[in-house]
Amino acid sequence: MGWLESWAKNRHNKALQHFDDALKYNPNNSVALMWKSITCASLKDRTQEAVNLAKKATELDPNNHVAFMLLSSAYNSNFEYAKAETTAEKCISKKPDYGLAHSQLFDSLSMQENKKEKMKKHIEGLEQLTNRDWRMERTIFTYRYYFGTKESFEKAAKFVRKKAELTNFNLREFPLYFFCTGQKEIGYQCLENAVKNGNNFLDGKHRYSIHWDIIKDEERYKALYGDNY
Repeated sequence: MGWLESWAKNRHNKALQHFDDALKYNPNNSVALMWKSITCASLKDRTQEAVNLAKKATELDPNNHVAFMLLSSAYNSNFEYAKAETTAEKCISKKPDYGLAHSQLFDSLSMQENKKEKMKKHIEGLEQLTNRDWRMERTIFTYRYYFGTKESFEKAAKFVRKKAELTNFNLREFPLYFFCTGQKEIGYQCLENAVKNGNNFLDGKHRYSIHWDIIKDEERYKALYGDNY
């Protein structure tokens, strides 16, 4: 499990070595292709490679919804938002309740100026679901912060806090919550400790999505990435 430790601790080069070894043994190892794609998408100079890897995984296993979600993520990381959008929708058609696919769709729509109404309808559709997972809750919360009214955001924040209490979800696993609700120091403590302990993978979302716009230009945030910012 050396690859997992390397990946979680943001030791990208070591993780990539493990994936390359697996692919030398079997170039059609879809699991290795997907994990390598995740890692490449987090690196600012390897996003096209992430796309190629995830695309091959979908070709090898066209019924694997996770592979399509990762291809959508790779397209987002490569600033190909229209392709990310259609790929996320394809993933959702395969598994409608897959929160990660809905997150990728939101990421792609939020970065396209002509898709704001579609994004709004997507979020409203999620809000109508009764069995939302935490990835969906994060997506709704993020949308309400950046695009909603003050009242709609406060309602979303209150709902997230209450649901966390009822389900024993540790909000420290969602540092963005604290930044958006004005608790910046707690947010940084959560984020920095998670990165230090290998509980948070630095995925580079600040480069290609709206999530970290609230702090992405702050030196304290940039320090987490170092040269890979």
